[in-house]
Amino acid sequence: MKTKMWAAGLMVTLGWCSLFPAYASETSELLRDRQRAASALKEKNPQRAIKVLEPWIKKRPDDIELANDYALALAQMGKLDQAREVLEEALNKNPQTGAAFNNLREILSQQAAISYAKAMGKKPPNTQLTLRGSMPAGAEPPIVLAQAEPRPGASLEPPPKAIAKSSAGESKAEAKAEAKSEAKAAATQERPQETKEQRPSAKAEAPARAGDAKSEEAAVILAVQQWAAAWASKDFKRYVAAYSDRFEPQQFPSRAAWEAHRRPRVTRPDLEEVKVSEIRVKLLPGGDAEVKFRQRYEAGNLKLNSVKTAVLTREAGGWKILREEGR
Repeated sequence: MKTKMWAAGLMVTLGWCSLFPAYASETSELLRDRQRAASALKEKNPQRAIKVLEPWIKKRPDDIELANDYALALAQMGKLDQAREVLEEALNKNPQTGAAFNNLREILSQQAAISYAKAMGKKPPNTQLTLRGSMPAGAEPPIVLAQAEPRPGASLEPPPKAIAKSSAGESKAEAKAEAKSEAKAAATQERPQETKEQRPSAKAEAPARAGDAKSEEAAVILAVQQWAAAWASKDFKRYVAAYSDRFEPQQFPSRAAWEAHRRPRVTRPDLEEVKVSEIRVKLLPGGDAEVKFRQRYEAGNLKLNSVKTAVLTREAGGWKILREEGR
């Protein structure tokens, strides 16, 4: 029995001895490539740094130091979104930082929701967040429920009377200014084919214009909801169709490069939820519309709750996204 145990121990030892030189060689090679990448970044040549580091980042996606080097190269090229995604993936996959990173992301998301609600004069729908503890491998990490609170002295909800008074005052002032502008335009405009009695009054035109504005706002909101629905259903063709032909993606040399970057993110198998809420529309003088909304995104271990801004333009096929921020 002892002889068998001794033989088994010897085999394990020999196995480790045979593996160690290969591991040491790989580590030495990685260090050498990281130094080459650092030199390339000093020479303002991020493309060369990416070429050196890319095989390694695919092989070791949870190596935080390597991910940081790769993110530096992407950032030097102006690809900040990709740099952020590389760092998030490394932090999330690394067993030593995964739980802490997810907890940090949940806390920041809830704080952002509270700040946004405070700015809007509303109370957050849910101030309870779920945090997970770190346990040894094989043990189920316990779920800890914590109550998120605003900063001391901060009031989430301004007095209702003050809000109502302010809104009423602003609406009255806007209506008065609009009526004055319309009256001035009606007085200076020449209409030789119409008699004085035939000219429509400013009071008669105002409700029609207000109705048109409400209709346009509803159409913009519907366009944003359809964009989110296409993403949630992983329908990449319909997702891309929500963007204008004049859409110019940030940090990408062409639309084709942007689509190649977005496709795996829109169609990822573990995508669970894409929801938009609190949509606010502002019709711009040039005919476009600025939209601000809250987006809830969940895929695998990634959960995001962010505020986004987009500019939509009216085209033959309806309202399309012209620019977007916060991605």
